[in-house]
Amino acid sequence: MHIATGIFTYNRSRHTEQVLTALRENTILPEKLFLFHDGLKDENDREEWKKVQNLLDSVDWCKKEIIVAKENKGLAESITSGIDYMLETFEAVIILEDDCVPNENYIRFMVECLERYKENEEVFSISGYTYPIKYKDSIYDAYAVGRASSWGWGTWKDRWRKFEKDNNLVKKICEDEHQSRELAIWGRDLEKMLDYQVQWKIDSWAVYWALKMIEQGGYCITPNKSLIKNIGMDGSGVHCGNTDIYNTKLEDSKRNEFRLPEQICFSDDVKERFIEFYGGYMAMNGKCGTGIIVYGLGDFFRRKEKEINESYYVVAFVDMNKEGYYEGKKIISMDELTCYKFEKIVIMLMDRDEAVRVKDKLHEEYGISEAAISLGLDTFEY
Repeated sequence: MHIATGIFTYNRSRHTEQVLTALRENTILPEKLFLFHDGLKDENDREEWKKVQNLLDSVDWCKKEIIVAKENKGLAESITSGIDYMLETFEAVIILEDDCVPNENYIRFMVECLERYKENEEVFSISGYTYPIKYKDSIYDAYAVGRASSWGWGTWKDRWRKFEKDNNLVKKICEDEHQSRELAIWGRDLEKMLDYQVQWKIDSWAVYWALKMIEQGGYCITPNKSLIKNIGMDGSGVHCGNTDIYNTKLEDSKRNEFRLPEQICFSDDVKERFIEFYGGYMAMNGKCGTGIIVYGLGDFFRRKEKEINESYYVVAFVDMNKEGYYEGKKIISMDELTCYKFEKIVIMLMDRDEAVRVKDKLHEEYGISEAAISLGLDTFEY
């Protein structure tokens, strides 16, 4: 199988140099290296932009092609169009951005995985980055997660065809009970990320890829120890601020091969660890407790979700502005309350007057006893 490697750059010469140097030291070099240099956006960037151009020109240690955009495409368009370009002539791609420094084993791992799982269409993506979660040791050097990573990754032509910039992906996922629970496990944050993308507050292609994988029930193969160090968490990039929460243990030895699992599945242990890092608390709720219905899925509920989950068992939700499922729990109308068994309705509205009006309506129109209705404002600290 022929595999292309692509690096995407703009105006960070110090970062780009580290990525290129590390890639050159890999135990396996790229079959062909595509260097995508985004077009100049701001004259203030010209000096750094030119430095990056010179670094790309100096690459002489593998077969290469430099593609300089005539205009600034931005991160999302640059990457998606670049992948499309490479897949015109290659069967799979390995992707690096200018702040993802690869370990010396990175290309070897990616090639081995892309070869091993090329016929398994349930495997959507290969990641060189490992999320900072702790899980039980395995006999293998890799495991499956349900969330795609964009920090040093790869995929195949047939999988990439499923990619689409669909702003309704979260809505579609939340129409299905199982998919909504999977979203809760692998990335409750993706809903807000998609909102930011729709509002043009961010320029992300990765949110669509991650959501599509969840919708399709796909797998991402991830190494036990990370083969990528992200050096962009220094405030230099558009999308990454100063943070170290994503730091993870790096592979520190040279590898001749990786032990890859033949049968791919999600382990319960990995799911539990992922929920703690990225997921929604309702997906963790397997215990018995006071069965409640939550009224209101707004900011107040989101802030108190963990506390609610630790105290109660949520049977269903009522929200006048949402429908479908939230983290595997049905969102119902008031008229459906009689179809559910519950001990209490907790109204999670920040406006006390509105909360009282809802309480009165539940009691007077739906016959719910006042003792079975409580205001979240009185139960949880605002």
